[in-house]
Amino acid sequence: MITCPKCGNVNDDNSNFCNNCGYDLKSAQSVNRDTINNMPEFSADTGEAFVPGQIRGKKQKRSKLLFFIPLLVVIAAVFFAVNVLTRNQKVIDLEKCVDVSFTGYDGDGSAVMSINTTRLTEQIKAAKGKDADKYNADDMTYYIKLDGTVKQHAASSHSDDEEDNGEGSGDEEDIEDKENDLKHLNRGDIITVTIDYGELQKRYNDLEFSGRDKDVEVDEGLKDYKIIDPFIHIEPTFTGTAPFGRADIKSVEDKIPPELIDLDAFNWYQLNKFDEIDIGDTLVLSFTLDGKHDWKEKGLKPAREEMEYTVTEKDLPKFVTRMDEISADDLAKIQAEARDRVVSYMINRYNQKNTEYVGAYLMVPKKGNWDSYSTKSFLYLVFKSQIKKYDDTVKEIWLAVKSSDLRKLKESNESGDLYDPSENNQVFDITQFSSVIEYESEEDLYNNLILGNSIYERNPEYVKAEQGAEQ
Repeated sequence: MITCPKCGNVNDDNSNFCNNCGYDLKSAQSVNRDTINNMPEFSADTGEAFVPGQIRGKKQKRSKLLFFIPLLVVIAAVFFAVNVLTRNQKVIDLEKCVDVSFTGYDGDGSAVMSINTTRLTEQIKAAKGKDADKYNADDMTYYIKLDGTVKQHAASSHSDDEEDNGEGSGDEEDIEDKENDLKHLNRGDIITVTIDYGELQKRYNDLEFSGRDKDVEVDEGLKDYKIIDPFIHIEPTFTGTAPFGRADIKSVEDKIPPELIDLDAFNWYQLNKFDEIDIGDTLVLSFTLDGKHDWKEKGLKPAREEMEYTVTEKDLPKFVTRMDEISADDLAKIQAEARDRVVSYMINRYNQKNTEYVGAYLMVPKKGNWDSYSTKSFLYLVFKSQIKKYDDTVKEIWLAVKSSDLRKLKESNESGDLYDPSENNQVFDITQFSSVIEYESEEDLYNNLILGNSIYERNPEYVKAEQGAEQ
């Protein structure tokens, strides 16, 4: 069937002209066929149009490129917007939010590091504007870690340590500990505060933070110690007799500094030696760690930590070790006491009293044999006498008396007080003289009494009686 293009009448396929209007259907049919042949076709796969005879591949590539262009434009726009917004957002500088304060005393100061939430809030407002209210500065501080190290010591810092160590101990670990110790700060030290905000950035990834290290000089907040000599009111005291003296410590009340009056000083001091004190010993009186701790709490610092004291004859009496340590008067008294005992012995035994003083041996224990209870220095006072036997013959006998322990009394001190009333302040004790010992000859006396005593010196000092001595 052929439709007339002029009137629309439907004609048979074999009709040359339209049955209604007479239009030449053959010419119209030829025109329509050419038009149809030249009309674009559409691909069922891509939906793209193409003219018959045209190469389809090039048209498809161009079409795909045109499809992606809008997508690329959108991506570029988003990237540009994000980049512009990021550049326009202000960075929060955490260094400006770090506060460092100092407490304690110069030389033992401490650093206190914190985040100033007021300044942090101001920076958040500057960065986020009206959206800043959704951020809590106090909460954010939990995710910021602050640490500090000593970057540089002041020129005068640790001068005491340098003096103590001489040229240096060479201990690198000790040096490192000092460099990082924030509990012993001096004015002028420089500390470095390190800011770790990694966790903060993770939790608040819509904000941008900066700041790593901040150097701070120690200048304000530290107080000055009051320097006091801890030994100004301390004196050693002594009891006993050298070389067995005993040392102790006492506080002189009228010399106590007012800052120390109400403090318990019992455990502040210690002696390097308490017992077996001898003349010439050097005692070291030390200020203890307990004392330093107590003083620091009161803002006090010792001017020195040790005091040396040399024991003199003003501090202790001593056992005699040389004859010249016994005065002539004291030796005369000792001889008189010994003579009384010898005379009494002679009267009781031989009914006669004639005796002659010969001399005295000073018995000094050998080194290492001194004993605080029994083995000390003393004198053997030697006498001789002639006795008549029943047959009227004469016999010579030798007699010895052992004195008490002999002490050289301590010298007068500046106040004029010679002795401590609690001590036995006598050169000798007459109640401690021994009984008379009799020998047949001087040789027997020397061999048995002097050389036979192994704990005393083999060659004791001997002083002969002066000529004209009392008989």
